Amino acid sequence: MTGNSGVSGSRWFWNGVKLLGAGAAIEAAILYRKKEREEAFTLESQHISHVTGDLRYGYETQLDAQRYHYEQTMQQLVAQSQADVQALRQQLEQAELRKLQAVETERERLSLEWQRLQRELERVQSERALLDQWHEQQQVALAEWEVSLTEKEQTFEAALEAQIQEAQDHYDAKHAELESRHEKLLAAIEAEMQEQKTFYTELVGEALSEAHKLKKPDLPAGGSPYELLARDAIRTLYEYGVIVKQPVVKPLTKSRFELSFAILPIEPAPTTGNNKATKVHFVRNLAEAYKLIERDLLKPLRAAVPGCNSDPSVEPISVPFAGVKLTFDVSGIDWVEHEKLERANPALLLKEPSPEHFQTFIQRASHIGLFGGTRVGKTVAMNNIIAVQQQLLGGDAKLIVGDAKLSVEIRALRPAYLGAEECLLMLRDASDEVQKRIDLRAEDYRQNRPLRLFDADKRIYLLDEINEVISRFNNPLDPKDIEFLDAHEMPKRFAVSIYLLRIWRMGAELGLLSLIAGQNLMANVLKMNIVDLENLGILFVGGAISVGIGYRCKGTEKTAMEQEFQQRRALREQFPDDPAFKYYAMFALANEKPYMAKMPGVGEYAVTLDADGQKAQEAFNAAIETARGLSDAEEESVADESVAGSGSDRVLEQLESLYNLPAIAPENLHTNAPDFDALTPEAVEFLAYLEGKEWLDVFQGVRHYRRYWGERNGFNAEAFLQFLTAINLAGFGAFDDDATKWRSRHYPQLPDESHFE
Repeated sequence: MTGNSGVSGSRWFWNGVKLLGAGAAIEAAILYRKKEREEAFTLESQHISHVTGDLRYGYETQLDAQRYHYEQTMQQLVAQSQADVQALRQQLEQAELRKLQAVETERERLSLEWQRLQRELERVQSERALLDQWHEQQQVALAEWEVSLTEKEQTFEAALEAQIQEAQDHYDAKHAELESRHEKLLAAIEAEMQEQKTFYTELVGEALSEAHKLKKPDLPAGGSPYELLARDAIRTLYEYGVIVKQPVVKPLTKSRFELSFAILPIEPAPTTGNNKATKVHFVRNLAEAYKLIERDLLKPLRAAVPGCNSDPSVEPISVPFAGVKLTFDVSGIDWVEHEKLERANPALLLKEPSPEHFQTFIQRASHIGLFGGTRVGKTVAMNNIIAVQQQLLGGDAKLIVGDAKLSVEIRALRPAYLGAEECLLMLRDASDEVQKRIDLRAEDYRQNRPLRLFDADKRIYLLDEINEVISRFNNPLDPKDIEFLDAHEMPKRFAVSIYLLRIWRMGAELGLLSLIAGQNLMANVLKMNIVDLENLGILFVGGAISVGIGYRCKGTEKTAMEQEFQQRRALREQFPDDPAFKYYAMFALANEKPYMAKMPGVGEYAVTLDADGQKAQEAFNAAIETARGLSDAEEESVADESVAGSGSDRVLEQLESLYNLPAIAPENLHTNAPDFDALTPEAVEFLAYLEGKEWLDVFQGVRHYRRYWGERNGFNAEAFLQFLTAINLAGFGAFDDDATKWRSRHYPQLPDESHFE
């Protein structure tokens, strides 16, 4: 066994030696052939570099790439051979026969690969020979083409030089010809210009000297009265040297019109040796025209325009053109004298309607509503309205009075219904009377009889402080009020609105007129449509005038009414004792333009009372006269009294003594109940602020409240005045007589106290 193992080990050794020798021989052969190829490639490349010239670089690159490819291939083969040798060595340790077979297989593969590489080498050599042949042919062709291009270039350059020379000669000839013609033309133009200058100088001098004789002003094309008057003004301007162009006539209010125009400037005529310019009387520019008109022509223009009794105003304008604007007043009024008269008599500042306007208003409205706070002349107005309504109904109408507030002044008219509950019964009775008369007329229709006119039973219903009735019974909250409605079988909601609508819609036709007074007669308070209020003529008095202006006026009409309202307030402050300025109202009819006028005085229209009430009415008028400060006798008696109290207290005592009734303290009078639902969140916040400042029930200036609260909450002057008016309408505030001061009105809280939490 040992001998066999030694023989076997020796065999393995020699086989390994042979295998290594074979690998070394193969590697030597490959390296030897590689060296030969490199030398051959080098010789061939040197040969190609001498032959190919410009193509040498490309062929060398291609050959280098192929050479690199062959080298890489050989290196891969060597690497693969070494790997195979290593693998064989590893395999020899495992199995000798297996290794021998692998070596033989690898040898055959290498032999085949070597043969393939030989064939590839032969192919590359063949291709290189073909490329060499093609390169030589291309070189010959390039040489021939280069010779041809050189000949063509020389021919083209020669032809181009000849053409350039010919063009240059032609240009020089033309330039010389143009220079000659230019010199001749300049000489002719200079001579012609000199002749024309002399001619036109003389012509312009003559034309400008005659321009004022030929130029006429433009006249307005229309034939309206203002345009005809403007023509007279334009002719006057022309006589004084102002030539009007592009005149524009614009009518204005109050019999005024504007005349806007540009001017035609006339330059002074130049003078020459043979021509002297005449003196020019026409203006030369706009500034000169404006100065001339302002300094010298206002009086002539005033005299030239019929009906113009005051100097027109003049001002420069820039739109729509640069010019002058004259404003003429052709109303026939000398405003300078008028201003003197106004300063002597301020009543001229107010445009009062005709004296019959009060009666006309009541006649057209039939049903009247007085809208305003206290101490603004409502009681006197009611007295006069009732008098006119009685005249409209024949003078013997029955006056039925309801006083929801139990006021002292209304007591002189002997109200039959006292307090809010009885006033609601009065409205129901009036509504039932309307229905009764409708039924009677319906019977006349059915019986084909003449319709009844009810001349023997005409009535006037007066209800003061209707807001008290509305606040309690239109949307009742108090269980007692609800019980009252149930007991008298009245509607549980909007009872007042239902009864009023029936009276307003049919009452006037059936001999029934009505007069209601309150601090808020707006549609949202009365709980009816705005259209239903068209049956009612409304008088806005006191601070309610501003509400009426915002409610009934729009645009320019609103602006004009606000200006008149401010003017009347200013006159009232300036002349507090003058009855012409103390009490006024805004009169508003449905679908007609509202207007402002002075309220009638005490007793201006007589009220028909029964025999028992006539004496009381006379005393009532005297008391009202005293309250308004118009009775001289009473003022003298006041001067003699030292401890008689205020004027309003004396009036109260006089009125109470008329009927021998016990005096009623003001704090015990029934007041208008507040409407908490009408308050906005801002109003609640404002009232809480006043309570914290301890300013409740205190008259202070409206400006004071706006400064400390209104401005911080985004209210301007107008908006804050409307804000306070809304609080008044809800029953929580009141203005003074001239609406310059305001105070809140504090009430005990109703069951719903959440408004002030």
